[in-house]
Amino acid sequence: MILKKTRKDDAITGIKKNKDLYLTYRYIEKHYKGCSIKFIKEGKQWQNIKLKTRKGKHIVYIEVIKSVSHGRWGRTTKYGCYIKYNKSVRKGNKVVSYCIYNPNANFWDDVTTVIDNGMIR
Repeated sequence: MILKKTRKDDAITGIKKNKDLYLTYRYIEKHYKGCSIKFIKEGKQWQNIKLKTRKGKHIVYIEVIKSVSHGRWGRTTKYGCYIKYNKSVRKGNKVVSYCIYNPNANFWDDVTTVIDNGMIR
């Protein structure tokens, strides 16, 4: 007997190896039902007109930020901006953080959730 999986199940089971990304998808699935997901890279891409006009379009934008740790905070590898972590990380380690933007607002700094180190903040 062959079991057929749906596309949604394949997407979720395919990312279980990356705990933070898995938590990100689960959080969006729980809080923003019916919204599609789009990833943006760190840096100045938040100035994109699509991010500033997202209200009512049912799209959740996730910014992927890569940084180098300095303890409870880190500096992004691309632009040198600061980001705070959910817990302390050994200095010099690389951390990937997922910032979820509010799909119900147009403000460029309306981040509802940050997920890194296996925790939701």
